[in-house]
Amino acid sequence: MFTTNMFKIKQLILTLPILLSVFPIAGCDIGKAPAQKLGDSIEQIAETVGVSTDKVVEVVAQSMGTTKEIAKDTLDEFENAITTLDSNSAEWQQVLKDLETKFASDVQSTIRSEITNLLANSIGASGAEFRCNVDFIGKRVQESLKQLVAKLLGGKLSFEPVFCSSVPPIIPFQEVKDNRLSAVVIYGYNLTNLSNFKVILVNDGGMFRDVTMEVQNPTNYVLTINLGGNGVPLEPISNELKVEWNGNTIYTIGVSQPHPPTETPIPTSTDTPSPTPTDTSIPPPEFSSVDFVIEAHARSNWATDIICTDFDESRGIDFPLGWRIDSGRGESAHPGVQELAIEDNRQSMDTLRAYQYFYDNTRFALIVKGRICGANFGGPGAIFKRTYRVFLIKPSP
Repeated sequence: MFTTNMFKIKQLILTLPILLSVFPIAGCDIGKAPAQKLGDSIEQIAETVGVSTDKVVEVVAQSMGTTKEIAKDTLDEFENAITTLDSNSAEWQQVLKDLETKFASDVQSTIRSEITNLLANSIGASGAEFRCNVDFIGKRVQESLKQLVAKLLGGKLSFEPVFCSSVPPIIPFQEVKDNRLSAVVIYGYNLTNLSNFKVILVNDGGMFRDVTMEVQNPTNYVLTINLGGNGVPLEPISNELKVEWNGNTIYTIGVSQPHPPTETPIPTSTDTPSPTPTDTSIPPPEFSSVDFVIEAHARSNWATDIICTDFDESRGIDFPLGWRIDSGRGESAHPGVQELAIEDNRQSMDTLRAYQYFYDNTRFALIVKGRICGANFGGPGAIFKRTYRVFLIKPSP
């Protein structure tokens, strides 16, 4: 009997580890714990910023300086908020307030501060700058929450700028010419990083001109484009302003041109025959133009000093007999002259200052002047290269 019981006890001892691995005792850490499941949104963010899903909780815990449990709770709260905004973006304000309350611990204080700032900025955007549909703020808040998660993972997300409306919706050329309109305002969101952003002026004949330098970004929700005398050089042949991001057109603003004047016939009496026009034999005026390419360079420097170049270029014009400058053509701010093409590199465009171009009647020459600077610490030099057209006329005698 004793031998039989000892055999049963020995058999139980041998099978105990197997039983514990299948049915772990509550409170004991025996066997490998199942992996903690992440939400779909968190997994997508992790994949985008290049963090393996099985490392997400660990990376966030290190970023926050806390335990994996608190890191997992934080990620779960972000997941719930992002999912809620997917189905009901109008609840963005309540979602952010709930997150403020839930991120109450000291280790979450930095996140709570970012949530508070996001709430304040979003409320401000819903006021005077609200020009988008009712879902835009919720969408913007959702993207900002994803950006916060990416930041915890040591990465960064990039969202395409969204444009909702412009004021005016179409640019009346005549009002710009008469100085009654000096800027166009575009409302939207994701307007913080504009490194891959361009504004192109499209003219007749497929002529394009980069006018990105005339864009200002006063807030995250507003862009302004200068149409004044020192801004976008609109012409009677201008068709539209085209907004590009990463090489793709994402918004356009048309330019409306005035109708050409129509001639009204002079009424004549039925009793009096119309006079026969007299042939005056006065030849019409003749028109011509001449193009110039102006170049300037500023070299880079491997040290801390920045090297700049002040350029003042002149190109004389040898007028044939009877010809003169045609100030009725060209740009409104530059009579008789038009800037045809801009082939600067980015360093030149970013550093160009005191830039002027005009026809000098005293020197009978096109004048182009400005200042460009090369980068320091081995960055690029500045290359200025632009083409200008000077318009000529030979009036009727």
